[in-house]
Amino acid sequence: MADWAYVRYQPRSDFYWQVGRMRVPFFLYSESINVGYSYPWISPPFAVYQIPFWSVDGISLNRSLSFHSVDFEFQLYGGGARTESVAGATAGVVMENDKQFGVIAQATWQNWTSRIALHQASIGFDLGGLRSTGSDAGEQLNRLIASLEAAGYHQTARQLETEDDKSHLANLALQYDDGRFLMTAEGSFFTTHNETPVSDIKNYYLMAGYRDGNFQYFLTHSHFNTSPPKISGELPPDSPFYAAVSAVTRVFRPQPTRAWAAGVRWDFAEKMAYKFEAIYFPDLRAVHPIEVRDDDVLLVRMGVQTIF
Repeated sequence: MADWAYVRYQPRSDFYWQVGRMRVPFFLYSESINVGYSYPWISPPFAVYQIPFWSVDGISLNRSLSFHSVDFEFQLYGGGARTESVAGATAGVVMENDKQFGVIAQATWQNWTSRIALHQASIGFDLGGLRSTGSDAGEQLNRLIASLEAAGYHQTARQLETEDDKSHLANLALQYDDGRFLMTAEGSFFTTHNETPVSDIKNYYLMAGYRDGNFQYFLTHSHFNTSPPKISGELPPDSPFYAAVSAVTRVFRPQPTRAWAAGVRWDFAEKMAYKFEAIYFPDLRAVHPIEVRDDDVLLVRMGVQTIF
């Protein structure tokens, strides 16, 4: 399925609109997420740049203007999407989001760029294709909700429903780039307005880099954290439903992660770059045959990226 398929019309140099399938402007590097040559890393920090979908079907209005020595860019968009997760514990889960809209403002002054993005959507999940179970997870969830209702746990049953839940995502970024020194700070906060099994998420990364001729060296620290899902304490721990409800919330709560990354980029030819990264995870949650424990993990990767 194509990530881009839109029509763009620009009646003026400072204004244009787009209709169709577009890249959702969640983050600073959203537009160039698939163009690895455009940023220092092999891929942007996973702590922030992890989201189940990148495209939206809808309309976008874009306006630019200058005030004194500051250049501003504004974007307003709306639409919806239907996406199936392909990896991790949620593989096979279909997410539907509609009534999605967002407002993005970016300001550039000399070597500084600041950006703020606010997004809202109504999301729902179809667990029917969940691959981590041997049967229809959607039917299992419906039976669990019905059993909770029958047992009198009405509030918990309502909280387990995953349809038309309002969610919000806020993203902030600040970058300094004078051609030699590069510093970037970016973070986001995701929350659901209703009480749902989906966790709140807070994440950020800090990156500092230095260019020396055709080489660029950089160090990045990133942090991904989640809050417990908004499931009430109505259900006592000794309830026969407690384990099943906890299993549902685990599906929608990614594990917290911290990472340090050091790397180098070498532009060895025109429009071609070799990149090397060493990423250290001090407490990566690993699942072993007998236990679940936090491990120290070092990931080393390298690659060549280019544009045409």
